[in-house]
Amino acid sequence: MEFLYFIIGFYILIIFQLMPALKDKILIQFLVAIPLINTLADVTTNYFPDGYITPGTLRAFLLITLLIILSGNIKYNRTTIFIFIFLFYLVFLLPLSSNSKHTFSEFLKVVISLVMFPLGYHLLSRKKLIKRLNFFLMLSCIVIIVQPVISTIFKLGVSEYLEDSLYLGGGLVQITYTLALFVIISPVMFVLIDNKKEKYLYYIISISSIVLILLVLRRISIAALLVGYLVYFILSDRGLRVLKHGFVFILILAIFYPIFGNLFISRLQARQEAIPEVTQSGRVFETFLVINEIFENTANHALFGTDLFSSHTYGENKRSFFIIGRGRQLHVDYNIILHGAGIIGFLLYILIYLSLFIEGYNKDNQHPPLYNEMRVIFWSIFFVTLTISFSGSISSVGFRSTAFLYMGAILGVLDSRVNESIDSL
Repeated sequence: MEFLYFIIGFYILIIFQLMPALKDKILIQFLVAIPLINTLADVTTNYFPDGYITPGTLRAFLLITLLIILSGNIKYNRTTIFIFIFLFYLVFLLPLSSNSKHTFSEFLKVVISLVMFPLGYHLLSRKKLIKRLNFFLMLSCIVIIVQPVISTIFKLGVSEYLEDSLYLGGGLVQITYTLALFVIISPVMFVLIDNKKEKYLYYIISISSIVLILLVLRRISIAALLVGYLVYFILSDRGLRVLKHGFVFILILAIFYPIFGNLFISRLQARQEAIPEVTQSGRVFETFLVINEIFENTANHALFGTDLFSSHTYGENKRSFFIIGRGRQLHVDYNIILHGAGIIGFLLYILIYLSLFIEGYNKDNQHPPLYNEMRVIFWSIFFVTLTISFSGSISSVGFRSTAFLYMGAILGVLDSRVNESIDSL
């Protein structure tokens, strides 16, 4: 079956080479639809048992093919160069893993997510395309919101923390990352929308997204919302509107509290009882364990790491290494990189974010209001990705690919050096 997919992909490549103009127009539409493609894979993959070709596998095949075809449009600015240096460095670590299948699978997820930045920068840096991207992100949030409703009615999937309360179907709690991202980006969405009815729809989806995040009780998603809007409030000239919308949202919550209030309280109590105190400090504890591993092992381990993206495999023979994780993967992205790719890999990864910071900082704020809003939203996304990384998002293709796609597209709009050929698409 996988061989058949590659044959089909090969013929698609030939057709596209014969019709380059059609190729660009079609693939741009695929690119803006990535949030929805990711969400459909995220909420259905876990319905499939191990050993079967899942929607997640098909998603990976589609996006990797898309990256290969569109790679010719990438022009190498500083951040893009750091991204590819980091990825090429990881390639050399792949054969050293004792769990090569898992490592390669996780590596592909990292590739897909990071390469979205240059694609967004060079291919989506137009207001019209960002508006389409917003539309598909909204559709993806509708899918995420509707899925728990259907799953709870038919009791599909697992009900976390409290039995028979809120089922997530084929999705996991990480789907709330995408909801948080939608809410954070919504100020720019509202500015780009002219139709009042459509604007009301976006408001409804935003409020529903916040309610679902609160009900799921994924703490890092709640923290991401707070961080994103704090950044927006500090940097935006429209920051006071955040307070106004915040008061309106609190009023709406108060009105509808009798509907979901008991469910929220019961799930909150169950979550506090289900997570022992030692586990709540697990991410801090694992950080000290990873640092100790770096200093107590050989120079090779410190510089190049061990078992890239497969820390659970390494932990099988290091019982003390996973007192908190109980054999699970490390939970903090920075720990995952430091342990698996060593100090060199960790510094290369930090350089990507440092370069993003410099690029964002160098964009002046003397643009028209819309572009100033985009600049502020860039910073919100930037700090939200850093925040969610403390809970392990490096393999969350749905959230990270969309976040890097948006950061690239926004910087592309703000950068006067953006590829002028895009205007013809």
